[in-house]
Amino acid sequence: MPAPTHYLKAVRQYDPWAVINLCTLAQASGDAGALVVLQGSGVVLTRTDQERSALTAQAGVYSQRYSVPHKVRLSTVGDDKRNILGVMLDNVREYDYLGRQLLYDETRAVEANAVVSGQAVRILTRGIIAISGVSGTAAVNKGAIAGVGSAGVDNGGWQAVTTHSGGSIGKFLGDVDGNGFALFKLEL
Repeated sequence: MPAPTHYLKAVRQYDPWAVINLCTLAQASGDAGALVVLQGSGVVLTRTDQERSALTAQAGVYSQRYSVPHKVRLSTVGDDKRNILGVMLDNVREYDYLGRQLLYDETRAVEANAVVSGQAVRILTRGIIAISGVSGTAAVNKGAIAGVGSAGVDNGGWQAVTTHSGGSIGKFLGDVDGNGFALFKLEL
């Protein structure tokens, strides 16, 4: 598993109503702090949304997983503020750091701040978070803005900039601390 590009600290301040819990990540894994975009036609509420996936074998045990039909994907180059749904608050994983399946161990999943791929992931649309690993052409300091990364800079992740043609997703509230984290005000 590759190292995450961004780290999201547990230091957060947000309204619970600013969190969307209707979508799952289309990829098999993703890191908390990643920007996400709705995939396909977005959220369409129909009776078929309650479908279950087919039986799958997991270490000799057959079980069904409920399917979350609304998908998000990680942001890519070219996504602007209008496309960004928010920031993932959970990691998406199948296995823990010891190689054990999280599907059958909810306690370890909670400890890892993770959901199993296919489960709904919490997406923050506005609030204050502490994040690290932001690249870009501007320094990360008080008042600096951030947008979706461009090719060669961060390939769709966070990017600190002075101006952004795709629109700002928020601003930094201070300088980077000694551990590499900065407070960011997300405004989507």
